[in-house]
Amino acid sequence: IYWGLFKKMVIADRLSQFVDPVFNDPNPEKYGALATAAATVAFAIQIYCDFSGYSDVAIGTAKVMGYRLMENFRRPYLATNIQAFWSRWHISLSTWFRDYLYIPLGGNRVSRGRRYFNLTVVFLVSGLWHGAAWTYLVWGALHAVFNLGTVALRESGRVRLPDRWWASTLGVIVTFGLVSFAWIFFRAHSLHDALTLVRTLGTWRGWTVEWTGLEYWTLRTGDPKPPYRMIFSGIGLVLLGLGDYLIEKKRNRLSGPALRMLRPALYAAMVVFFLLFAVFDSGKQFIYFQF
Repeated sequence: IYWGLFKKMVIADRLSQFVDPVFNDPNPEKYGALATAAATVAFAIQIYCDFSGYSDVAIGTAKVMGYRLMENFRRPYLATNIQAFWSRWHISLSTWFRDYLYIPLGGNRVSRGRRYFNLTVVFLVSGLWHGAAWTYLVWGALHAVFNLGTVALRESGRVRLPDRWWASTLGVIVTFGLVSFAWIFFRAHSLHDALTLVRTLGTWRGWTVEWTGLEYWTLRTGDPKPPYRMIFSGIGLVLLGLGDYLIEKKRNRLSGPALRMLRPALYAAMVVFFLLFAVFDSGKQFIYFQF
């Protein structure tokens, strides 16, 4: 429960002050490409921390009452391809769509063309599940294209990356970039606003103008000084995320006395970051309350 509140109040709510000025502005092009890209990445992290935090609170609360709920997120932004991302993101919903839509449509037991059609239907429906709006439909369509492209490349056998760390890192970066790009349509208020943001990303106006846009973006957050709190929150997220990753990868080595020694330090760090950097008066609900 505490970990979920930490991700919501320390990370997500603080990042929202950098996301909202760009995505809520009727003329977002004034911010420039750099600020728009930064706001897009900030939203990608915000929605993950907000939604996974919401899930963690629900899982923890259920466990207190004696119930065990399935894990809903498994570090999705460390996925090396878009298919792996969907096996880690909103696992309960993606599993439901697989069992009750994709498999009844034929799943993988049909021709290649029909299989591609089934995948497209699943992602279009997943977009409309969030709301009857063009933005959500385009978001689903983009993920359909990304997944179809991944499947087609894999089946063609023409693209085979070596099993090296740099190839995995490249896969993580590309996947995160594609997912973040699709989030623009998910977050924008209208299709027109989303396309305006995309055009802004593709328009470079020179370092002077772009830097001015970054400064204007920082001022619009309500804090004219450098965003130290956001920086510290980001550091906290990276450190704790790294710790969580290492614990899972090396759980056998960290079991027993080693894990018992690590837990107090981890909990203490979480308490300190929570007390120093949590947003207690934002009044922001969890993003997925609206769905």
